Amino acid sequence: MLLENQSLLAILLLLPILAHSVSAEALELDAASFHKTIDTNDGSLVMFYAPWCPHCVEAKPKFNNAAKEVTKEPGKVMGMVDCDEKKNQDLCAKEKIEGYPTIKFYSKGKLIQDFEDDNSEKALIEFMKNPPKEGEKRPPSSSTGSEKDDQDSEPDTFMAGVTYLGAGNYSEILNSHEFVLVFYYAPWCPHCKDSKPKFEKAAKDLEAKPVAGNILAAINCDQKDNQKLCEDEKVEGYPTIRLMKKREMWAEFEDEIEAKPLLDFISNPPKEKVPPTPVEEEKKPGDSGKEESAAGGQAEKPEDKMKHVTYLEGSEQFDESIKSNKYVLVMFYAPWCPHCQQAKPAFDKAAEGLVGAQGKVLAAVNCDVKANEKLCEDQKVEGFPTFMLFSDGKKSQDYAEAPITEAGVKTFMEKLPADAAAKDEL
Repeated sequence: MLLENQSLLAILLLLPILAHSVSAEALELDAASFHKTIDTNDGSLVMFYAPWCPHCVEAKPKFNNAAKEVTKEPGKVMGMVDCDEKKNQDLCAKEKIEGYPTIKFYSKGKLIQDFEDDNSEKALIEFMKNPPKEGEKRPPSSSTGSEKDDQDSEPDTFMAGVTYLGAGNYSEILNSHEFVLVFYYAPWCPHCKDSKPKFEKAAKDLEAKPVAGNILAAINCDQKDNQKLCEDEKVEGYPTIRLMKKREMWAEFEDEIEAKPLLDFISNPPKEKVPPTPVEEEKKPGDSGKEESAAGGQAEKPEDKMKHVTYLEGSEQFDESIKSNKYVLVMFYAPWCPHCQQAKPAFDKAAEGLVGAQGKVLAAVNCDVKANEKLCEDQKVEGFPTFMLFSDGKKSQDYAEAPITEAGVKTFMEKLPADAAAKDEL
């Protein structure tokens, strides 16, 4: 009888453990268990929710499924706090929960960052497999910034070892370090994509040989919440790299973007503030190695320009070209636009094939350059790239082949009669 009672007691004691190991779902936390959980674990992902919230109802099964995978690793837990329960309302207020669901990541009692990705099971698991460290803000796996004209939103890529800044932590991070080398960028910018691996390597090299108080950081200026901050900081091109001393711009990095010069710059910062290099009043297209925002205008590098296409700049040159040639097929574009980048080689090859064709010209207008802003507005260019055919000084029709091909453009131009009147505008 005694043996039976002991066996029954052992089973009863094991039931909660067995139940937890079978379900392994997210923990239901209240004010007391919340603090104990986040204080004692290396990584705690907590979803604050309300039962009546439709998004929460949708998110909970995914959160629980992710927890089953995440909690297999020691020191990592996922929990949920019902902010609709009276006993939890003070906690939710202290954690500044203003909407549902809100998901926050903690490590050893400290809030590291809000989880800003989609609430998919995959995104939650990936986040917890490689969680951010203290002082490091992990960007969402896909850009939530504003979309460009006729451009698919570009995914952002995470740079390891780099502290991510945003409107919420920008001043705090800058003020808590001696020097911060900040990489201002946009995910769609090709020069930023090229520069990221080099900036990341410099960050890793700095981790290997740290300089007290100095870090490398980055901010996505295309993210909606960060746009005003980048505007206030007068960021006019991407990438822009600046050495910040507290909240003051100490020096702009104007060297070649490579890991070694970047590391040298942050490891041995200038002892005195360096004023920015004056911008020349008349700047030829192609002089800048920087992708400028639409507000500032972008002039391409010479190697990025089409070799056989006539570039037009300003209304005067544009009008002269379309009046002096029988047919001008114009590509209105922006250098940052992926569809434009894809179209340029085919358009350039077609132009090469038309060399010597009297009165038939392929031309391009960079709508991201200030000199062309009014021209593109007058021509009602609403997306990139836009192709328009002009004949005898007037718009004849749009050219709408998609995607643009060398053969398509050449055939279109070759079929245009040299002496025929232009079509009526479509």
